[in-house]
Amino acid sequence: MVGTLNIWDFTYTNASLAGKHPSLLTSLTINNCTLPMEHIESLLSQTPALNYLKLISCERTFDTIFDGYNWEQFILNKLSQLNQFEYFFSFTSTINNYMKVLNHVLASFQTPFWLQEKRWFTICGYVFGFEIFELHTTKINMTDSDNLIKFEKLAENNTYRFVGQPSKYDSKKGLNSLNLAKHQIGDQEAQCLAEALKTNNVFEFDDFY
Repeated sequence: MVGTLNIWDFTYTNASLAGKHPSLLTSLTINNCTLPMEHIESLLSQTPALNYLKLISCERTFDTIFDGYNWEQFILNKLSQLNQFEYFFSFTSTINNYMKVLNHVLASFQTPFWLQEKRWFTICGYVFGFEIFELHTTKINMTDSDNLIKFEKLAENNTYRFVGQPSKYDSKKGLNSLNLAKHQIGDQEAQCLAEALKTNNVFEFDDFY
C-alpha cells in the first residue's frame, strides 16, 4: 500500500500505467503535468481515498482544468475525502481584454464550496509582457517575480493587486511605469486598476487607452 506518491513530468504514458482497481493512496503530488483534463479525471477517479493533492501544469491548452465548477463536481463525486488541494495552472493567450478573462475564470472558484466549505482560496493573475494567465492557490507561486509585473485578482476577498517589480525597480519610489499597450481599458477595468493601485505607487502608464 502506498500512502504518498510524488510524480514529475507526468504524461499520458504515465497515466496509462494506472491500475483498474481503486487505490488507497492518500497523498499525491504531480509536477509538470501535460495531460488533458479528461485524462487527469480518469487517473484521479482511481484514488478515492486521496486526502492531499498537489497538481502543477504550466503553459497548457485552455481547458476545463481552469473551470472551478467542473472541479467542484468532480471532487464531490470522486474525491470526497480530499481535504487539501494545491494547484498551479497557466496558459498563454493574446487576448486584449485580460481583465475579462481574470473575472471569468476566477468566478468559478468563488462558490461556497471553494470559499466556505473547503476554504481553498484561488488567485488568478496576468503576467504583463508574457501574455500568461496563472491560476493557483494562495500558498503556491511558481513564477519568479524578479523583472515581472503581474496583475492579480483574489477570490477570497474579490480584490485586485499588482505583484512583482520591473528590472529597474526603486524600492523607495515603488513601481513607477507600466506599459498597457494593446490592452483594452474600459470603465470596469479602470476601476479595478485604481483599486489595485491603492497599495502601489504607480504614477505613469504607457499607451493607456
